Amino acid sequence: MGGININDIGTLLGFGSGTDIIWNFALYVIFFLSLFSLFRMPDKNMVPTLLIGAVLALAVIAKISINSRYIGENPVLTNREFGMFVVNAGMVVFPFIAAGMVRAKKKGPVIGASVLTGIFALVYLLMFGIIEQRWFIG
Repeated sequence: MGGININDIGTLLGFGSGTDIIWNFALYVIFFLSLFSLFRMPDKNMVPTLLIGAVLALAVIAKISINSRYIGENPVLTNREFGMFVVNAGMVVFPFIAAGMVRAKKKGPVIGASVLTGIFALVYLLMFGIIEQRWFIG
């Protein structure tokens, strides 16, 4: 377990190969939609802001877990662990809760982006669960 260098960071942020390209692209979409929601969040909405921040953190955890084997390290969570399911489920649930809790006069862009984040995360959860976690294949 040596130190991490710049090449390792680039590898962790890259798209990988095989089916990892799909997961990494979906995680980037979820991350940037959440970031847009976070920046558009009106004042005095602490809980929705923290929920969207949690989605950002969960997307980073999933991304590092998927790409960590490319640098020869053990992942935070392997693809078939229950913890990875919890991370993916959190990315689905939190944007919808945040969209429902926003209090403001003009909340259109925030709610739209949060719901869109939740929809993309739901598609990601179902695809990842069926292909990587093998939900329906014993």
